[in-house]
Amino acid sequence: MNTQTIKVDEMLPIIIESLNAKQKATFMVVGSSMHPFLKHKESKVTIQKKQTYHKYDIILFHYMSTVRLHRIVKIKGEHITVQGDNLRSKEFITKQDIIGYVTQFENKRKTTLCDSTLYKLKVILWLIIRPIGIRLIRK
Repeated sequence: MNTQTIKVDEMLPIIIESLNAKQKATFMVVGSSMHPFLKHKESKVTIQKKQTYHKYDIILFHYMSTVRLHRIVKIKGEHITVQGDNLRSKEFITKQDIIGYVTQFENKRKTTLCDSTLYKLKVILWLIIRPIGIRLIRK
């Protein structure tokens, strides 16, 4: 089977249209910023919209002239701080920049629901050990 890679920026109008129609959108992750949870060209994420976003949600958002998929690490009013799980740098956005959030992801045919307690515990553990974990992953 032939596959074709289409940049998320090119698919964004279709994704937004689907989300605005209260549907979900699924696409393959490209990039390593969300490693170890989301893997480059291996992980498929499903996103949708919701009214209220929370700390630790993975969101798809506008940032400068790009679209990114990172985790919320802090919310203060309308201001949100996001960061890739495999990055040290942070981005600062507003709620209006959010396109949707990841409800689940699939790695090697294993589906993880982002609202499961076990997944949330793994995320918190990763964020605690991240400074050491990033160094180990990059070696």
